[in-house]
Amino acid sequence: MNSKDWDLEQRRLAAVTSQIQIELAEMQRIVQDRKSDVVGGRQQFWDEMTIDVNDIFETSVSIEQQRKLVAAQETSYLYAQESLRKLERQADSPYFGRLDFVEEGEASVEQI
Repeated sequence: MNSKDWDLEQRRLAAVTSQIQIELAEMQRIVQDRKSDVVGGRQQFWDEMTIDVNDIFETSVSIEQQRKLVAAQETSYLYAQESLRKLERQADSPYFGRLDFVEEGEASVEQI
């Protein structure tokens, strides 16, 4: 690899690393927001739960709706947390190689 190619790859690595850091910061904020939503949803679930023995069916429907809402918040949080873990792994190894393709009869190189 000549000096020009090396410099190009170094710039590409710096750009990739920078983009990962930007996305990491954003995902950390998202994870924290979703965690707050889960904690708040659970607290609201217990604070607002009332049992009406005269209308047990309505009470059970209300509890089930709240449970589904909290479950959706938890799923969203877990998904964001997994995305954050993937970005953290990418930050540890942001660049693993490059493939160059030249089609027959073409002078230009396609980099992947």
